[in-house]
Amino acid sequence: MAVIHPSDEKLDRYVRGRLGPPGSIPVVKLEQHLFRCTYCVLKAERIVQSAQAMREAITILRDSYSSRNGGENTPGVRSQMDSSQS
Repeated sequence: MAVIHPSDEKLDRYVRGRLGPPGSIPVVKLEQHLFRCTYCVLKAERIVQSAQAMREAITILRDSYSSRNGGENTPGVRSQMDSSQS
């Protein structure tokens, strides 16, 4: 029997907590798949690492901009980061 892997988009939504509430059918089905599939676990880990690298890059760019502009934040970047962390 062929294994059907979740799409990259579905894994991305799961990693970001946007696939559904904990315990919902889509989340439970994906978690059951992850228990059996090392391939998809590795893909999910790469998604997490990529998101962390992007957050770090945004922080570096924001801090660099701020230090060159008298402490002002990069327009739009601060509010986007703040809303994603809440």
